[in-house]
Amino acid sequence: MAPFIVLVTLLALLSILSHFQIPVAFGWWTSLRLALAGMFLLTASAHWGKRRPDLIRMVPASFPRPDLLVTATGVLEILGAIGLMLPKVAPYAALGLAFMLGGSNRGFCCWEMKPGAGLTCCGLLDIRCNRFARTSRSA
Repeated sequence: MAPFIVLVTLLALLSILSHFQIPVAFGWWTSLRLALAGMFLLTASAHWGKRRPDLIRMVPASFPRPDLLVTATGVLEILGAIGLMLPKVAPYAALGLAFMLGGSNRGFCCWEMKPGAGLTCCGLLDIRCNRFARTSRSA
């Protein structure tokens, strides 16, 4: 929730400053880019703060060195935030951050469609008719 609050607050603040041309006038697109950069800097801070152990535990066991992966994603978030602040590289930074978010929000889950069985997620979650039901791991 904190990243969302930072995003909305920065967007409102930067939009108001831009409206009054403090320090210079810029459009809402620039305000949004800068607000997103601030949000990603906040989320990157979690990779080294008190939430680091939680992030390390969230990495699937199939990946080696979860601590190194958490550090790498934190560095990539910082680089992405810096990229969002630079107009020439902002589209590429946004694309990279979108790919990172897409991968993390899927939870490294391998979705597969089984005939007659519906949509399954790593054999654990079975989705039929918008209902969620637990299935056994061996399924």
